[in-house]
This record gives sequence, C-alpha cells and structure tokens, in this order.
Amino acid sequence: MNQRPLDIFKLEKDGSLLWKGTAENIEIARLSVKALLASSPADYLIFSPETGEKTIIKADGSIQPRSEHRV
Repeated sequence: MNQRPLDIFKLEKDGSLLWKGTAENIEIARLSVKALLASSPADYLIFSPETGEKTIIKADGSIQPRSEHRV
C-alpha cells in the first residue's frame, strides 16, 4: 500500500499556512524545505496527513523538537 505524500507549508507571520507542495517521504520533504529556505527564509511545516505527524523546520534550518510544536 502506498503512503500518502507529505504536505509542505510555509508558516506565515500572521499565523496562517501557505501550501508549498508535497513530497513522497521525509528526506525529500527536508530537501524541498532546504531549497525553499534559500529563496524564501521562513519557518516551514512538514505534515503527514496519514499519521498527523508534524515536523517544523525553522528559518535557520534547525528542526523544532516535537514537544514545542504549536501549529
């Protein structure tokens, strides 16, 4: 069974989410966010609609620990 793709969102300053695309797995999602950071520095959210898991990558490229997610 195929997994659903991960969604990538940019976290806007007003708290809204701007959908930026999908990725087949977390490694590809992180590479996509790295490319987005180069052209549009911001915090990004990688979300799995299948599991509900969220990964936030900060504008400096660091990964925010799950316990600190507020999205």
